[in-house]
Amino acid sequence: STPRGIAFFDTNNLAISDTGNNAIKLLKLAGNTVLTFAGGSGAGFADGDADTAKFNAPWQLTSAPNGSLIIADRLNHRVRALTPEGTVATIYGVGVDSNDWVNVSFPSFPGWLDGTNALANLPSSVLVGPKGTNIIVMEQGYHLIRQAGGFSFAAAVGGTPAGGGITNSAVLPQNVISFGFANGEGSRLCVGAPGQMFIAQVTLTLPPTQPV
Repeated sequence: STPRGIAFFDTNNLAISDTGNNAIKLLKLAGNTVLTFAGGSGAGFADGDADTAKFNAPWQLTSAPNGSLIIADRLNHRVRALTPEGTVATIYGVGVDSNDWVNVSFPSFPGWLDGTNALANLPSSVLVGPKGTNIIVMEQGYHLIRQAGGFSFAAAVGGTPAGGGITNSAVLPQNVISFGFANGEGSRLCVGAPGQMFIAQVTLTLPPTQPV
């Protein structure tokens, strides 16, 4: 029902993000049969074993070097991992009912927070970077493309990212953007408000290891 993403799970199976059924399914390529691998018991949120885990409108997914699937769990506002052994773990993000959902630094932008307790707002697309240590996420909530870094996907070993499951991982490296004003309408606290027009000097500083 309204499938949103596909990715190779292994050489014999294609993973399907079954968005309308809140499930991750596997298409067995040898016999063209489909089975539910995780979720599918209704919308909700739960980590743990695949048969009891819950998703809420999972969108795109992608394969990690260790065979895990990285899933943009859109309406749960989380990025999650599903291991080959059948375990679901949250990489980063919290639900709207969490006390952490409203970010005190940006009260006008709930669900947007970088750092070690990162928040997400409607993540819809994911991919693993070429070195296998970063996850690139497109978030529809605030029109952002973000990079979650510092993962260790041990090839062909299985297990969740960094060997034990990560909740609210660091979002690194971060680009530093300065708008020339510490506060007011031209500052970083206000830029991006609907209908806003402003003139301000913009400086973009990239991490030393990031190519221009």
